[in-house]
Parts: sequence; structure tokens; C-alpha cells
Amino acid sequence: MIDLASHIWTALGFIGALLILGRSDNELRSRGSRIAWALFLATAPTVAIPMFLLFGNRKFGVVAELAERRERERRIARRTYGQRDHSLQAVMGRILGQPLSGGNRLELLGCRGEAGAWLLQQIEGAQQKIWIQTYQYLPDASGRKIRDALAARARDGLEVCLLVDDYGAMTARHRFFRPLTAAGGQVRRFNPLIGVSRMRSNLRNHRKAYIFDERIAASGGINIGDPYLTDGPRAWEDLAFALEGPAVTGLARLFAADWRRAGGRLDSAGLRRSPEAGDADVQLVVSGPDRTDDPIFAALITAIYRAEQRVWIVTPYYIPNEELEYALTIAALRGVDVRLIVPRRSNHPLADLARLDHLQNAHRAGCGIFLYQPRMLHSKLALFDDDAVLLGTANLDVRSLFLNFELGVFSYGAASVRAAATLVETYLAASEPFAGEKTLHPLSRGLMRIIEPLL
Repeated sequence: MIDLASHIWTALGFIGALLILGRSDNELRSRGSRIAWALFLATAPTVAIPMFLLFGNRKFGVVAELAERRERERRIARRTYGQRDHSLQAVMGRILGQPLSGGNRLELLGCRGEAGAWLLQQIEGAQQKIWIQTYQYLPDASGRKIRDALAARARDGLEVCLLVDDYGAMTARHRFFRPLTAAGGQVRRFNPLIGVSRMRSNLRNHRKAYIFDERIAASGGINIGDPYLTDGPRAWEDLAFALEGPAVTGLARLFAADWRRAGGRLDSAGLRRSPEAGDADVQLVVSGPDRTDDPIFAALITAIYRAEQRVWIVTPYYIPNEELEYALTIAALRGVDVRLIVPRRSNHPLADLARLDHLQNAHRAGCGIFLYQPRMLHSKLALFDDDAVLLGTANLDVRSLFLNFELGVFSYGAASVRAAATLVETYLAASEPFAGEKTLHPLSRGLMRIIEPLL
């Protein structure tokens, strides 16, 4: 009987391996990933089959439907821009399937108190709706302050919707949010770790969006908690951006879609177009398991290869795949001023080990590597020449670029680019150059390459 069960598991493993080899690259991220899973299933099926069911597929939804929606977006973009317009905005529009939104005002918000004060001000000033989406919600002083402010506005009769990722907000359980739900607010948890879910448990929602009356919004690196919203000794250096204008409507539609995935109901069809508020041209960049491709990754690669003068990148975690690492290497060899600013020490020691080999490679290629000294640096920013800045929620690692639900905004306004460049220069002034003397043992390097997708 035991031998029969063993043979059945082995047969299932080989069948699973063949099925995986037939999967598309989009579903399993790369041919290497596909081959690794196939070997795992063929050699250790009893372990590999449940592991694949939990973690294997990185795309969510019916692939044919996703592909049809993506092609529809691209057809609209091609009609909007045509094929002969080679400006960065037009190229990004065709790649992303997103139109350029004009008439916006974009403002950078620093961390350590500024973003927290802005958030409370908007909560208190909202008239009808407050929609908040965050990856991490900490049940600390800042978390309680925001919760109680939201509860007060719910008692005033406003529509208050709070969406948190179940893994990111695992320390803030249902009991913590009772004052908000008792006041009439709604709280949803995205992709619960325990219970029935249509998504793999490793597909997390890393998006942040703070939307008020469909008129003004914010996004970026900040979550809700003391490290992001206070100015104490343990506060992080982070970055958010406030957005006002027609582009807010796109963020509201994205929130409504994620809210529906979490089991809630919102009428996105009734969203009104936000009035113009400035002169910034922006494009929304939406990436995640609900897309057939990887738009943030594609946008980064395209912008890096197009850059002629500079590529300045700020990221808390630097664990690129081969294509992104190669693009930065080629840019440096072309004479582009490539600078990477990362924290001297992040909050994830394993990520710091995993990045070491990649930093060495970039350093040898001529990229400037700078280690931010004062505190944990959690800002996410990419600056390309004097043309555009990419802001948003994504880190430069495999998880953000290929697994998580993420969002970003390309801003082409001269004021936004100048403000971003000034901010990067303040980071550089507080950083030390990477000397490149540390190296990993070949065994450790191999181990890091295996676990990189999990970090």
C-alpha cells in the first residue's frame, strides 16, 4: 500500500513537471523558475506539490481574460499616441497602456512627521469619502491615532473604507479595528492567510493609496505606523507624494478594484473625473498578479535604456533580476551617471546579504553606490535625465517587480523632476560611498540566489 502511494505521488510529480514546463513565462516569471519547479516536482513530489499549490503561480485570474484586457488597453494607447511619436511619454503610454493625464499637482511629502500631519489634515477635512489602502498597519500610537480619526469621521456620516494586506497587517487584528467598524467604517483584509482565497498566499498587496473625496490622494512608501508617520529616534526616512487632479480618478478606480477583490462593494462606475489642479503630466503605472505582464519592470527597463545623462535610483532593498542588473550595467558603460542610494543597513538582514553581490556587480561596472547613514531609508524613487521621475510603492527587488500588487506614477513635470533631484542630493549628502571590499563566500552567494525571490 505504501509503495502504491509512493508511485502515485511520483506519477503526479512527473505530470506536474510536464504541466509546469508548458506554462507561459508570465505565469512563472522565468524559464529558470519553471525548470526549477519542474525538477522539484519530479524529484520530491510529496513536498513540491503542496508547495506549488501555495506559492507556484504568480498570476491571478483567467489568463485569457487578462490578456484580452491588456490588449484592449494597448489598442487605446496606440490610437492615442500613434507609432511615430517616440517621446518618453508616448513610449510609456504604449508599454503601460495608460494615457497621459494632464492638469495635476504633485507634491513630495517627506516622512518623520510631515506625511503624518498631511494624512490627519486630509482625514479631518474630508467631506464625503475616505478610502485608504496600505500594506502594513501597525497597532502602535500612530496606528491608534489614525484609527480613531477615521472612526470620528465615520460617526460624522462619511464613507470610510480601510483596506489592509492580511500579511502586512498581521499584528493589527480584527479587535484592534473594532472602534472603527463600530462607528460605521468598513475594514477589509486583502488575501487572508487563513480561510478561503482565490489567490496564492505569497501574492501580497503592497500598494498604498490615501484617497479623499475622489479629489486628492497620496501614495508612496509610507504605511501606517510610528516608523513612517513620526519623528522619533526610530523613525524611518521615507517618501510619499500628494496628487491632486484628474489622475486621482485612476487611483480611485484601482482602489475600488482591490476593494472588490477583498470582498467589498464600491461603485467605481460612478466615479467623477477630478478637476484640474496644476500643470504636472503623470501616468499611472499599475503592476501585479492581475496583469499579464510586469509594467513597472518594463517601464524601468525602458527608461534606463533610453537615459542619456543620469539614472538616479533610491530603494530600500536592491535585489534585481539579471535583466535589470544588465540594463544598469550597460547604462554605466555608456557613460550615463548611474547612482544607487540604499540604506547602510535595512530592517531585513537577509536582504542586505542578498544585495551584496548585486552591489558589487554595479560597483565594478562603474555605477555610483551610496549607503545612506542616518537611519533606515525606505524611499522609492527613480530619476531619468531631466525628463521624468518614477514614484510609488515598488522596491527594486524580485518580489515587488514580479509578485506583489504595486502602483507607481511617472511624473513629467519640470517642477517634480527638480524636487526629486533636490531630494536625492540631500540623501547623497548623508551617504557614504560603497567601497566594494565585502564579498560573499561562493556557498553563501549560491544560497542567496536561491532565496532572493522570497525576500
